[in-house]
Amino acid sequence: MGGFGMGTGRRWLCILLVPVALAGATDAGAAIDDTGTILADDDGTPEFPRVRVPAFLESSRRVTDTYGDKPNIFLTYDDGSSVYTQRLLDVLAPYDDISVTFFVMCREAVPGTMQRILDDGHALGNHTCGHPILTSLSTASRLRQWQRLEDFVNARVEPDVDLTCQRPPFGATSRSVRADAESMGMREWGWSVDPWDWSGASVSRILAALESMDDGDIIILHDSAGSYRTVEATRIFLQRHADDYIFRSLPDCTLGRPLVWEGRFWDDDGSIFEEDIEWLAETGITKGCNPPDNDRFCPYAPVTRGQMAALLVRALGLTAGAGANVFTDDDTSIFATDIDILATAGITRGCNPPFNDRFCPDAPVTRGQMAAFLHRAVGQN
Repeated sequence: MGGFGMGTGRRWLCILLVPVALAGATDAGAAIDDTGTILADDDGTPEFPRVRVPAFLESSRRVTDTYGDKPNIFLTYDDGSSVYTQRLLDVLAPYDDISVTFFVMCREAVPGTMQRILDDGHALGNHTCGHPILTSLSTASRLRQWQRLEDFVNARVEPDVDLTCQRPPFGATSRSVRADAESMGMREWGWSVDPWDWSGASVSRILAALESMDDGDIIILHDSAGSYRTVEATRIFLQRHADDYIFRSLPDCTLGRPLVWEGRFWDDDGSIFEEDIEWLAETGITKGCNPPDNDRFCPYAPVTRGQMAALLVRALGLTAGAGANVFTDDDTSIFATDIDILATAGITRGCNPPFNDRFCPDAPVTRGQMAAFLHRAVGQN
């Protein structure tokens, strides 16, 4: 989507041939399956190759974890950064409570743009380095595209970041594309509303599409070259509706520090779990996820068994058993004392029955294991 880099005539040839495929399943009834094709000429692929475009998973097209008494809207911008990215950031700057998501590529027309996106409290997503059709690439080539983009971003931002979500160029995805992205710790996001701003749509047409949004909708827009109409449409729409919606960046994307920081942690602002997280901090049960600063909670990160031991020990006020050295694999863990206390209290039995001489402190806690921990903890308390 966007950034075709072709003349007007060729661009419209592309539009006329494949309107449905590029729309990316803009409503539940629009089937984008093995009959869909798209055309593109980017990053070494043949000019105008025909590529099959599977539909996004339903869970990738809309956000279901919405909150508040207003519709939650997710504005996203692809193919930057360009000179228009800075203009968009200027438009967004007066709205401290609005966060959007930029799916960027290996370009920065204005130095400092990547850093500003994060500093202004917006989110970054991986749109590959060169905008290839991922379904036509091998796993190694896909990983290289994503890694090159992350390296490009980290050469321009401080501190370094891990990009934790991605959007495939042209919407060309598949089960293997998603699996490769997940292997790099990235969630895939598609879209549910496409105003076709990349095709030269007028400001009024873009605005008309935006007016149709509903709770949980993800809107794909573009801040690539030629996107001055997108900037203007965004400006007008926010003037009209800034108070009518909750504008959020996409969950699981790499979020910059919000301009308005409420509570102990800055990365839980807007989370449906924010009240619970801040309560954990106030009671001393959690200290954060990024020592020594501990100004982040990492609300979307999985919990390790070692971290869970610390949380339960603090929550229950347990102290007996420090230094018991129950397990053989936690001596170097920062949670070794908590683990020994938890074992002494009978809340954990280890991770390798029947021997149970290991705790596996760095392994994630499954929901089943969590049930066992809580059952024993409640029984002991």
